[in-house]
Amino acid sequence: NLADTKATRYARVSMKLELNNEDVVDEIEQRTPQIRDLIIILISSKRFSDVQGSDGKNKLRDEIIKSINSYLIKGEVKNLYYTVVFPVWQ
Repeated sequence: NLADTKATRYARVSMKLELNNEDVVDEIEQRTPQIRDLIIILISSKRFSDVQGSDGKNKLRDEIIKSINSYLIKGEVKNLYYTVVFPVWQ
C-alpha cells in the first residue's frame, strides 16, 4: 500500500540486484527477510506522486540501494533493475 490518504493505492514491484562481487550473494540470501522488510517499509512510506514518472522511480531506486547497502558487509549493490512496472490501482 502506498501512503496516499485520499485513495487506496497499491504498488507491485519486482526487482533484480546487480552486486559488485560474488561474496555478497550469500550475505544477500541470509539477509533476505531484513531486506524485504526494509523495501516494503520504504515503498509503503511513499505516495503515488513520489514514485510517479521516471524521476520518482529513480529516486526510489537510489533509496533502496542505499538502504540495502547499509546492511551489507562483504560487498554492495551496484544497481537495481525494476522487472515489473508499477501497476497502481485505486
